[in-house]
Amino acid sequence: MTALFPHPLSAVADMKSAVVEELPWSAPPEEVFAPLAERPFAQFLDSSQNNGAAGRWSILVSDPFAVIRLNAQDQPFDALRRGLSAYAVPPEWREQVAAKVGGVSPPFLGGACGLFGYELGSGLERLPGMPRNRAHADMLVGLYDSLLAYDHREGRVFSVSSGLRAEAGAYRERLCVHWAERWRKRVERAGAVREREAAKYMPPSGDVVWQSNFTREEYEAAVARVVRYIRAGDIFQANLSRRFVARIGRRRDAYALYRRLRELSPAPFAAFLNLDEVAVLSSSPERFLENRGGLIRAQPIKGTRPRGATVKQDRENAAALAASVKDRAENVMIVDLLRNDISKSALPHSVDAPRLCALKSYANVHHLVSSVVGRMDPARDNVDLLAGCFPGGSITGAPKLRAMEIIAELERVPRGAYCGAIGYLGFDGEMDVGIAIRIVSLAGREALFHAGGGVVLDSEPAREYEETIAKGWSLADALTGAPERIFPEGRPR
Repeated sequence: MTALFPHPLSAVADMKSAVVEELPWSAPPEEVFAPLAERPFAQFLDSSQNNGAAGRWSILVSDPFAVIRLNAQDQPFDALRRGLSAYAVPPEWREQVAAKVGGVSPPFLGGACGLFGYELGSGLERLPGMPRNRAHADMLVGLYDSLLAYDHREGRVFSVSSGLRAEAGAYRERLCVHWAERWRKRVERAGAVREREAAKYMPPSGDVVWQSNFTREEYEAAVARVVRYIRAGDIFQANLSRRFVARIGRRRDAYALYRRLRELSPAPFAAFLNLDEVAVLSSSPERFLENRGGLIRAQPIKGTRPRGATVKQDRENAAALAASVKDRAENVMIVDLLRNDISKSALPHSVDAPRLCALKSYANVHHLVSSVVGRMDPARDNVDLLAGCFPGGSITGAPKLRAMEIIAELERVPRGAYCGAIGYLGFDGEMDVGIAIRIVSLAGREALFHAGGGVVLDSEPAREYEETIAKGWSLADALTGAPERIFPEGRPR
């Protein structure tokens, strides 16, 4: 386990050496990132579906100057705070960056970026029954002082190099110029070879066996068990998932597989993370937590229907979701949970839910999405906010701790990256992380993914089972090219 930082900086007084440039959009971000995909801790926060404000920016990073690789019992959030504090920059630096490129500032200017695995929750609360994830560390985060940012709304590309890994002075200036030149060449090189066909992912042979922690009968029985817990007064809801795993031995194809997934299931919080011991491929639609200028925002998703095979069927599915009393109640319960979690780090009386159960349509499903906002307490920081809300209520249940105990009892396997969080906490105090759902993890020779949903009092076990298929279908399609190999029942309509 590691959490090593270079020299701690007492202050970052002179940021004039930072190099911020606008580059020509000669190639899209997925092509620029392709040569970087196998570099240490290369990460692509990919707004592959531009869904308004949530899908405006894509961020590319690689070669961090420090790495936090810790499990839940190793105080990873303390290490994260030390790393962010050591290289903190004043908020006004964002204004200086914007002034250099005509008033636009990328949302991430450097900081901590990576994976916060679900099992980190066992280090925040007493949860002795939670299975331990042994495939990779619970927190896998790099610290970055150089990046490339794509603004999809304006069609602009920016490189940012601050040189924070070096002491202030001439070496920092040279380092900033060096990294700026590297990003410029990467963009130019990708633009010059755009005619080359991207590497294609070849699904493993049909004899690969996918195993799940639940059969259909077992999953429906587990849903019924959750309903009994609800009737007994233990909880109001719990998020129950199925895990699918196979030995495919094809880690080298990770980015090609991600390119296939983003075509089948684009999403505003998609991501590709090469974190050494694990590659994480996400097509997540859900924002977990954002802090932008002291304004906290969460956008929980609860309520799902598949996209229809025809326009008429698609509209009917969307209308049925919007009118569903059950799905709306499920969503509002999680809104209440998040209001409570966010209030731990927000100013008193500042937390509100201005939007409830808005219908949003994605590539493969319709969802109900709400919004919870609050004003950050200056006495708190983003590590407090993340730890105080972790893991997200939309993928645990309410009350959260008892729901997590029931999840551990029934699922019997670690979740790992699934239902954790992916995103960044900036050195300047900005933050944006998404919920790690609709993901594939490649660790060692194994590929695995999960699909689940929230169970409430009036949940029907058969319908809940079908919802896992609707959510897992695009992942199964990306992995196998024939999703019926994993879901022989076919896709729900």
